[in-house]
Amino acid sequence: MANVATDPENGTTSFELARVNTQVVWIVPLFFAIIVLFRVLTPDAIWYVPGLPGFLDFLLVAIPCAVLAFISGRSYLTNGSLVILFFGSAQLILSGAAAASGWLHYDGAPGEADTVYYLGFAAAGVLHVLAAIRLLVGGRSDRTTRRAPVLTLAYLIALLCAAGLIGFGVAGGLPPFLAARGGPQLFRQVVIGDTIVLFAVSAVVTGL
Repeated sequence: MANVATDPENGTTSFELARVNTQVVWIVPLFFAIIVLFRVLTPDAIWYVPGLPGFLDFLLVAIPCAVLAFISGRSYLTNGSLVILFFGSAQLILSGAAAASGWLHYDGAPGEADTVYYLGFAAAGVLHVLAAIRLLVGGRSDRTTRRAPVLTLAYLIALLCAAGLIGFGVAGGLPPFLAARGGPQLFRQVVIGDTIVLFAVSAVVTGL
């Protein structure tokens, strides 16, 4: 007979969690199926709609990540999990980077938009690795009772990082990933490669 793990806090079994996950994950292939369908039927509608990349940055990344950061902050205040604190800070940086990327797309600077977007993901990757390491070594809860100031400081630092990306991007202080002259290919590959490695490491460490 299969083992059924039960969450001691709310009595949720692993079978129930698996059923919830199954009900949620179908959204991802459905989303890609819709993109492929529109690409086949009306390719111009996918690739040449003015403002579409910026709108998608706001809708699919900035807003969901901001919601996750809010939920993570509430959770940290309740249980003091530093893993959740790192995760929430990462989501806040992602939200700011995506919002900046969307704005730069509207402003006609797709190269700078991509740079901000991927630098935000790289910063979030660092925080994900820190969360995974914290999860691996144990001691997941912050024992201090002054969690609100800690949360405020962590989120303030995350917002300053996002604001820095936005400021440099709008001012043209970041080297564009894509430009008419071809863009700094080495810079692009290093940032994207580091980001992939960071998220892969966090996934492996979390699974240990």
